[in-house]
Amino acid sequence: MMLEKKSKVLLLIVVYNKLIENIPAPRTFLLDSDDVATSLEREVIIWDNSTEDEYRKENKNHALNAGYRYLTNNRNCSLSYVYNFVIATHDFDYIVISDDDSNYCKNYLSSLEKVINEKQLVAIPQVFSNGKLYSPAKLGVVVGKHLKHISPGINYGLIGITSGVIINKIVFEDCRIKFDEQLDFYGIDTDFFLNLKKEKIPVYVLNETIEHDLSMESENLTFEEKINGFRYKNNKSAMIYINKKRTLFHYLMCRLYYFLYETIKG
Repeated sequence: MMLEKKSKVLLLIVVYNKLIENIPAPRTFLLDSDDVATSLEREVIIWDNSTEDEYRKENKNHALNAGYRYLTNNRNCSLSYVYNFVIATHDFDYIVISDDDSNYCKNYLSSLEKVINEKQLVAIPQVFSNGKLYSPAKLGVVVGKHLKHISPGINYGLIGITSGVIINKIVFEDCRIKFDEQLDFYGIDTDFFLNLKKEKIPVYVLNETIEHDLSMESENLTFEEKINGFRYKNNKSAMIYINKKRTLFHYLMCRLYYFLYETIKG
């Protein structure tokens, strides 16, 4: 009797100056449950963006002992480059892009199996922080707009954060969608979902939730410190770039938005 080929799923995690032995995402993703263990071939890829040798050394040893695939360029690479490189150089049916602190419960893995069996192209969990739904969301005139709730199932025109996102390789091979390497940190996920919208690719919203601490490090800073910090500047330049790609109108409105925000707040 011919055995049915298992679907191969990669979990991609990028770490930065952090020990992977302390992060939950790879361990929980590989946990066996009665059904999922037999239907999916799961592999964890750790991309180490750590800039300190001691982290890379410890992480490489731990990854090899745990059965993870370990990759690094010995520097802090842009996330868009990492995503595109792994996608282009690895064999898989689906890829899950993950934050390192995500916990993957049995229900998420069952939902993953359902997404694969139904041959969905892109699926995202509902991501909450402090009880508020952060992803998926809608893109307003120039910036994202949070939703109070979202119905699970097929949706069009959503944006989201790449935390637990499940992507069919067809999206990259047949639809030729890539992560924009002009974006290195913020905006990568927004641009990706806008490209899905252009190609009329639906997003399947899971009934599963992931809780994250999405509070900004700048919350304890003064306004002046915040707008001169890396996170604000990177996010601002990303949104200006993304809106410039949309239309001249969106680009000008985005410029105006940040001018008014910085002028009024300041």
